[in-house]
Amino acid sequence: MKYLILIQCLFLMMIHANAQEFLVGASSKTINPDKDSLYIAGGKPNRPFIDVHDNLYVKAIYVGNKNSHTVLLTFDCIGLMYPRLLEIREEVKRTIPAINPSNIVMSSTHTHAGPDVVGIWGKNYSSSGVNEVHMKKIVKMATVAIKEAYEKRKYATMEYSMG
Repeated sequence: MKYLILIQCLFLMMIHANAQEFLVGASSKTINPDKDSLYIAGGKPNRPFIDVHDNLYVKAIYVGNKNSHTVLLTFDCIGLMYPRLLEIREEVKRTIPAINPSNIVMSSTHTHAGPDVVGIWGKNYSSSGVNEVHMKKIVKMATVAIKEAYEKRKYATMEYSMG
């Protein structure tokens, strides 16, 4: 029993020896389509947008320490493409100089209930379903979410151990 207590004490000492302080902030913004000519992604073409059942979001998490930072973005879209990330990075570079745009990474939730952001689910197989007005909204709201996450950052500690 005393060895178990000794092992637990050593484990706790190791955790605290590897603690590091971070600044962390988070934000989410809705990216619901407006009532315009959009097509729903996934499955088959010619699925026009009718109404919003559940909100779609862009979510941003800022994580930084005294040396560096990273911004994680996730979108409720079937798969936002790399050129949109470049647009977001350019907008962040222009509006939030404290954030290094090359440290922004993104992912998508791959929903088949969101608008076509890829361009292969339009009226038919030969027409794009991407609506550029909505794409500009996605870029804008991602930038707003990043800015808000950065402004809301607070100190947090991350602890880890190896065993």
